[in-house]
Amino acid sequence: TYKQISDFGQSMLLMPLQPALQLVLNMRNSTDSREELVMLNGKIMDEKSYMSKCANKNESFQRILLLFCKMYLAYTFGFYEKAEKISKTVRSMANFILEKSFLSLPFEFYAAMTSYERHRSTGRRKYLRAARKTLKVFAKKHLMGNPNAFPFLKLLELEDLSITHPKDVI
Repeated sequence: TYKQISDFGQSMLLMPLQPALQLVLNMRNSTDSREELVMLNGKIMDEKSYMSKCANKNESFQRILLLFCKMYLAYTFGFYEKAEKISKTVRSMANFILEKSFLSLPFEFYAAMTSYERHRSTGRRKYLRAARKTLKVFAKKHLMGNPNAFPFLKLLELEDLSITHPKDVI
C-alpha cells in the first residue's frame, strides 16, 4: 500500500501516482468549498512541493500529469475557465511529451469538453471551433485504428450535437 511504501522511505517510487491518488481523495471529499477540491493538497501530496520536486528534476511528464489531474477536477467541479487555462499551460509546456503518453486522449477529450462548456457560457465561436477541431482529431485517430479513440469520439459527437440541436438531444 501507499503508506507501507512511504514508511520504508521509497516515496520517490510513488511520485508518479501521487496526483492520481490525491485526485481520487479529492473526489471522495465532502468539503463545502469546491475550490479546495481543485487543489491537489491533502493526505497524499502537497501541490507546491510536488511541483518544486518536478522542477528540480526536470520532470516534464510529472508536471503534465499533475496539471491533467487539476484540469480534470476543474472540469468536473464546473471551473471551466480554470480548466481552459490549465489546458493552455499544458499545451505550451511540452506537447511532444503529451502526444506520446497515455494521457494524450483523455487530455484532448477534457480540453474539448471544456471548450464546449466555454462556448455554452460565453457564446464565443472560437471555443466551438477548438472543440470541433479536436473532434476531427478523434475521428482521424479512430479511422487509423486506435480503439481507445472511439468512446471519446462518440461522447464528443453527442456533445457537438447538443450544441447544434439542443432540443433533439435527451
